[in-house]
Amino acid sequence: MADSHFEIVKTASNGKTLTSIRLLNRDASIEELARLLGGAKITDAVRQNAEEMKELADRTK
Repeated sequence: MADSHFEIVKTASNGKTLTSIRLLNRDASIEELARLLGGAKITDAVRQNAEEMKELADRTK
């Protein structure tokens, strides 16, 4: 239900850990929701569910 969503990624290389933060646009936010819901396999049904969640949140606010 947040107005903004971010992707946070940590990588390790040569003994250093790097963290990157990226503001997600609407489409990327839906893809990230689908990834969280679907795990290893993102199907069309999972993607539709993520988009429905986003639309419901937009209508509820």
